[in-house]
Amino acid sequence: MFQVQILVAPALLREVIKPDLVRACVIAILALLLAAVLAYLSARIAFRPLERIEVSLDRMIAGDHEVPLSLEDRELAAVQSKLSLLGAQVSGAKRDANQLRTAMSGIARGVAHEFKNPLNAIALRLELLASPRLRRGARRRG
Repeated sequence: MFQVQILVAPALLREVIKPDLVRACVIAILALLLAAVLAYLSARIAFRPLERIEVSLDRMIAGDHEVPLSLEDRELAAVQSKLSLLGAQVSGAKRDANQLRTAMSGIARGVAHEFKNPLNAIALRLELLASPRLRRGARRRG
């Protein structure tokens, strides 16, 4: 049997591998940067419709219940229709609440008027009964 043994000094091996190792590290860093940029861009594209929904919801919360939503994506068409329906329902509920408040105010005014008129008549009669002139007139008759 024939054996060949090769002895390599670590210093010599380091000098041979170092340029390839540096090149591999640079390529790995560039690949990571490219992946990060592509991930950021794809996230921006993916979340753009959600940002439009967020802006529309903020406008609804601020009181603008007739917010038109313009979404191009088919997946978000259901969300668009539900949010538009929600805006219409909130607007209708607000209108109904205002009508109810107006009706309740009218009922309260009417009830107060109905109580006040008889009470005024009773108070006037009590004043007349308590007046000194009426007492004197009652003594003369009696």
